[in-house]
Amino acid sequence: MNHRSLLRLGHVAAGVLLMAFLLSGRASEKSSAKGSFSFNRDGVSRHLNGWSAVGLQQANQSTAQTEKTVEQVQKNIKILSGLPESQLIPVMNLMGASLGVRCSYCHVNKDSKWDFVADEKPEKLTAREMIKMVLAINKTNFRGNTEVSCFTCHRGRTGPVGVPTLPLAELTETAGVQRLGPAATAAASPTVNNATATATPTPAAPSAEDILNKYISAVGGQTVIDRIKTRVMKGTSINPNGMTMNLVHEIMGQQLADLKQTFQLFADLRLKEQFIRMSVGRDKIDNRDVFVIRAVRPDRRRDRLYFDAETGLLVRRIRYTDTPIGVIPEEVDFEDYRDVEGVKIPFTVRVSATDPFANATRKFTEVKLNAPVDESKFTKPTIAGVPGQ
Repeated sequence: MNHRSLLRLGHVAAGVLLMAFLLSGRASEKSSAKGSFSFNRDGVSRHLNGWSAVGLQQANQSTAQTEKTVEQVQKNIKILSGLPESQLIPVMNLMGASLGVRCSYCHVNKDSKWDFVADEKPEKLTAREMIKMVLAINKTNFRGNTEVSCFTCHRGRTGPVGVPTLPLAELTETAGVQRLGPAATAAASPTVNNATATATPTPAAPSAEDILNKYISAVGGQTVIDRIKTRVMKGTSINPNGMTMNLVHEIMGQQLADLKQTFQLFADLRLKEQFIRMSVGRDKIDNRDVFVIRAVRPDRRRDRLYFDAETGLLVRRIRYTDTPIGVIPEEVDFEDYRDVEGVKIPFTVRVSATDPFANATRKFTEVKLNAPVDESKFTKPTIAGVPGQ
């Protein structure tokens, strides 16, 4: 594997955290980066510790490029042939999160140098067998749908738990569904001890259109939203993992499409046009009632949108990415909404993902709407010594 490939494998996960931009930071128990974000209708730019950022306008031009599969780019691929290259690291992160381990559990690292091609560790060989097992189970029992993944059995452990842990949690029932576990105990009403209780009828949930209309009204109204042309946000992004790196990573394929969707100016304002099918449910977040819209995009990918039942504001969005060995979630929480020129904008955004580098809390101190944005911020930077730059 050449030097450039090693850089990609070792550091692509961190590129997702900082929006695929040029990175710079200091390793510590908590890395904190002050910067500014500039949004227009098509892209986003970020300044981090004096470095310029990769603009998604430039990335938009490469959307039509055909993405290579992982075996066309990397060496010693035995099982995941046909997987898009952009999904390799997300799939590795999913497996690591499912077992509660990091890259070094399966891959060789000698003198701080990774040898991802090496098959020295038996754990890597076992992982290949487990991947084959998961693929076979889904193909045989679920028509190829990814119903079973590493997490199904491992639940954050290197070995699956095959025996129930005693004593068992108290059996409870909610809306006629029996459950076990502390979460069920907290959420359940009433407790079942062969007794019958009368449940209070739950009022019908509003339609998806009603929920979205209330959200638009809550953030300021469609007329105010339509006036927004640019948005500049300044604040701090905190990653609990700490890292040091300086590189430009090229983003392609589905990973590029995901980033463009995530960082569009209106990604969380103009929701109706993003989905072809929606259904509604109920849930609770921090003991507050929320309405949940289960939505499907034109590319068949799924989102869940959580709206505060009282205020109507969007408080959580979960995106799901299907891969051959499991579904990868990414959760974004929106907090501390404040009025900015008639529009309510969250000043705290928390990102939770299976990629340990992607977890971050962004706290904004200043937001400006329709402020001038220098087009140079959306120019892809160059880096010496990298072919094609």
